[in-house]
Amino acid sequence: MRAVRRNPSQWNPAQRWERQRFRIRLLCGERAPRALTHGAIPELIASLPSKPAEYCINSTGYEAAELVFYQWRDILDAIVHLWSLRLAGSHRLVPVLESSAYAPSSKTEVEARLKSVFSGYARKLLESDAVLKCEKRILDLKGDIHKVVLRLKKRNTFAIHAELTAKKKNLEAELTLVKSRLGEFRAAVGCVLAYLGESKNQKAEKEEVDDVVQLFRFGTEFDWRRIHLVLERECQRLEAGLPIYASRREILRTIKFNQVTVLIGETGSGKSTQLVQFLADSGLTADGSVVCTQPRRIAALSLGPG
Repeated sequence: MRAVRRNPSQWNPAQRWERQRFRIRLLCGERAPRALTHGAIPELIASLPSKPAEYCINSTGYEAAELVFYQWRDILDAIVHLWSLRLAGSHRLVPVLESSAYAPSSKTEVEARLKSVFSGYARKLLESDAVLKCEKRILDLKGDIHKVVLRLKKRNTFAIHAELTAKKKNLEAELTLVKSRLGEFRAAVGCVLAYLGESKNQKAEKEEVDDVVQLFRFGTEFDWRRIHLVLERECQRLEAGLPIYASRREILRTIKFNQVTVLIGETGSGKSTQLVQFLADSGLTADGSVVCTQPRRIAALSLGPG
């Protein structure tokens, strides 16, 4: 299929190569259906602070559109605006600024602007509904435990005393789990903030995050799409509340300092799905591979032919 081309301003083709051109490529994201992406692009372009000198919308392929600007300030504002909209959930396209047309000093300027945008987004996550829900649950559990403790101080039958003791134990276990989940989430966000260099107390957060193990291993070049996906996944993990998430740093620490680790957990705790991600994110495997097998399935298949 042919690409759909739009040219919002009149320009002289003869002068096309006489002016420096800066390009932004909009790549299809992981959850951006082509039909929806194509229909939303004109509105996305119309929302830019400065309109591009020209642009091309592709109806097929991985590259959804290409935007061309003549002024560096215009393209800088555009790339920041596009990433801000993605972080706000307005689209799933991946804005990529071609690096061949600008100097290293300009690259530093781009990174500084985007680091500010991403750090602001990360800090907002620390006050998200999921975090507030956990904090409220912690307060409720502390209140319930206090009530049970007061009842235990009174005269009770052996049966009631045993019931209250068991209830207190369960409440304390849940309290520990919720606090650990929230701690893991905050440590993850702190790791990202430290990487971005925007942490108010970078040294303290760095000591909390990677004193023994590193939750995420990022490259020397900023991969903004990966940073966004990491933060999104942490939000999903906090909301899902799988038990293994609350013990992530403890598990990684144990694996790092032991050649063999046996992890025991209930079915549905996230051993098969989450542990592999934890190892890959932290970089403990270096250049190796992480393989996850299903012993019960393997055993069933081996017994089948017999």
